[in-house]
Amino acid sequence: MNLNVRWLVGLWIGAAPLLAQTSAVQVRVQRLGSVRYNTVTDAGWNGWAVQAERSQFGTNRLGWLAGAEVGYTGWGNQLLAKSGIQYALLRSSRLTSTARLYAMPGLVLFRPRSLFAYRAGGEVVGSYALGNRLGLLAAAGLAYSACPAYERYGTISRYWDVPLSVGIQWQQHR
Repeated sequence: MNLNVRWLVGLWIGAAPLLAQTSAVQVRVQRLGSVRYNTVTDAGWNGWAVQAERSQFGTNRLGWLAGAEVGYTGWGNQLLAKSGIQYALLRSSRLTSTARLYAMPGLVLFRPRSLFAYRAGGEVVGSYALGNRLGLLAAAGLAYSACPAYERYGTISRYWDVPLSVGIQWQQHR
């Protein structure tokens, strides 16, 4: 992999958590339901991941999110950084629903050298506050993933996935 691409991916992964001021921290487990790969429509399971992220809302309904993901897909283990924007659809004392758009560049931990991969997508996240700070969340979305260099090693280099996730959230009040 080109040294410049590695430097850019490293910078993105290192800077992503700094892009958002903390108002909530989420940890979730995600299952990637595959809808299509390359040009073939074929439903099935593509992989799984664990995500940790921070999110922040401003005085309006707009906010930012940043985090990281480690997981496994059809081309192997991968490490991705996540950054994006979110819009609050519903905000009440216990229930919150947000729509999100995100980009996730990263690396497939492949041998003899790592390969560049990315995911871009959107999701709707619902969370329910159990108390003052702790809450549960669930999310569903649609995402496009690609690892262009994987074409040298295998036949599948692009996926359309339906990420489904559940997790916990720690809310920080200001």
